[in-house]
Amino acid sequence: MRSFLLHSLFMLFSYFAFAQNKKVSLPELAMEYEIPAKWEVKSFFKGDWETPGGNNVCQCAGVMNSLKVPSGGDFEYLYVAVYPSDRKGANAEKRQSVWQYFFVPKESSDTLKTDYLVWEKQVSKLKPHGSNDNRFKDYIAWRLLSKFGNTYYTMYIWAKPMMMQQYSSTFQSMIESFKPVK
Repeated sequence: MRSFLLHSLFMLFSYFAFAQNKKVSLPELAMEYEIPAKWEVKSFFKGDWETPGGNNVCQCAGVMNSLKVPSGGDFEYLYVAVYPSDRKGANAEKRQSVWQYFFVPKESSDTLKTDYLVWEKQVSKLKPHGSNDNRFKDYIAWRLLSKFGNTYYTMYIWAKPMMMQQYSSTFQSMIESFKPVK
């Protein structure tokens, strides 16, 4: 009985969590996805994907999604940044970073298949460019790469290890809902 009650409560909470998702549609960035309603979404785009979009996240076009972790410390946030590019800009140095932090590449990667895309996923860390001041030193970072036609996507997800584990289903749902749009 207790197991049935716990399972029922879990399903009920899952339903409400799913029902509170919002659809983010960014045709200028050739993407749409779902994210929990309480997340902040800020896109940056000025004419094309290579032009700095008025945001210091990347000197390119993209979107930053973030959530201040409820009852977390001052710097406890979850982050998801996505940059689109064409074939020429897919490996541009500017897309290897978020703010002044670059992703430390690894040799090994996993493949993540969704209904819409196949992602190459690497797990590593973020390191600052030219400084030892690293507010993300304890964070885990994922870099996911995918393509659809001539459009390439670079997605970064990063948070403290405990938060990555706690919110893994949220990150997974967002990745699975991500669709290229033309």
